[in-house]
Amino acid sequence: MTSPEADQDGPVLDIRDVSIVFDTAGGILPAVDGLNLRVNRGEVLGLVGESGSGKSLTGFAIMGALDPPGRVAEGQILFCGADLTQMSDAELRRLRGNRLAMILQDPMLTLNPTLTIGTQIIEAIRAHRSVSQSEARALAVQAMQTVGIGEPERRLSSYPHEYSGGMRQRVAIAIALLHTPDLIIADEPTTALDVTVQAQILLEVRRLVEALGSAWIWISHDLSVVAGLADRIAVMYAGRIVEEGPTEAVLRHPKHPYTRGLLQSAPENPPLDDGKLWQIPGSAPSLANRVTGCRFRPRCPRADEACGTQPPDQGQQHRFACWHAYDEALGQ
Repeated sequence: MTSPEADQDGPVLDIRDVSIVFDTAGGILPAVDGLNLRVNRGEVLGLVGESGSGKSLTGFAIMGALDPPGRVAEGQILFCGADLTQMSDAELRRLRGNRLAMILQDPMLTLNPTLTIGTQIIEAIRAHRSVSQSEARALAVQAMQTVGIGEPERRLSSYPHEYSGGMRQRVAIAIALLHTPDLIIADEPTTALDVTVQAQILLEVRRLVEALGSAWIWISHDLSVVAGLADRIAVMYAGRIVEEGPTEAVLRHPKHPYTRGLLQSAPENPPLDDGKLWQIPGSAPSLANRVTGCRFRPRCPRADEACGTQPPDQGQQHRFACWHAYDEALGQ
C-alpha cells in the first residue's frame, strides 16, 4: 500500500462507520458501533465519556494496536486518505511514532525505567531519521526545550524515576512530537497529575497545536479538562457518539440528555437541596447486555416508547442522536 499523502485541505483522520468487537467463547461482543469522526489539521477534538464508553479502544484502533480478542469488524479508518485497517504490520510500524503518535495516561508505560531519558529520545529519533548520534542528541535537547523542560542537557542523563510525574508526562509528549506527526492521540495524559501541573501541560499542548499544526484527539472522562483545550467535543456513550460539535455549542447548549447529565454532575456545581451532588442515575450497560434502541434509554429522564428505536444523527455542525433533544441552554 502506498504511504498516505498529507492533504492540507482534507481531514487528517476520517473514521467511517467503524465497529469494534471482542471475540469471546460466549460470542461476539460489540464494544464500539457505527463510529463516525473527522479531525482536521491544527484541530483538537475532545473525546469524552464515562469509563468503558469505548474512548481508549477508539484510540488503539486508530493506532492499529488493538490486542486480540479485540478487532475492527467493520468500517474504514482513513488517515490522510489511506485506510489504516488495510495496512500490514510493517506499514503501520513505519507510521507509528512518526506520523501517528499516542500519549498514554501513565508515562511509565511509555518510558523504559532501565534506560536514561536521553537514550530513549535518541532511539526514537533514529528509528525514523538517518542522523548521527550527536545530531540526534541535539534534536533530543530541542524536543525537551519545546515542552518546557529546563536544563535539558543535564536531564538527558537522568532516569524516569528521577523525574516528577508532570516531567515524565512532558517527556512522553516530547517523544510523541519528535517527528511532527500529522495526528496525536492523547489518552487521559493529565488525569494523574495535580491541577497546577495539569493546567501547565494543557497550555503547552494548545501552544504546540498552534505552532505545529498537528491534529489531536484528546481522550478524557472530564468535560472541564477539554473545555479550554478542544476546538470540538465528541461525547461517547456505550460505544456510540451521542453528540458532537464546536466546544462552546456543546457546553452551552447540550442537546443530548447524557451530555447534559455529564455537565450537571460536575463537582464544581452547587449541591442539591439535600447537600448531595447531582449524578446520572444507574450505570452504563455492559458489553454483554447492550440496550436496544437508544443505549442511554434506561437512565434517561425523557425516555419513552420512541427511544426503543435508535435515533438517527440530527444536525450538521452540532450533531446529536436523540428523539427528545433539549432546545434550551443549560441552566434554563
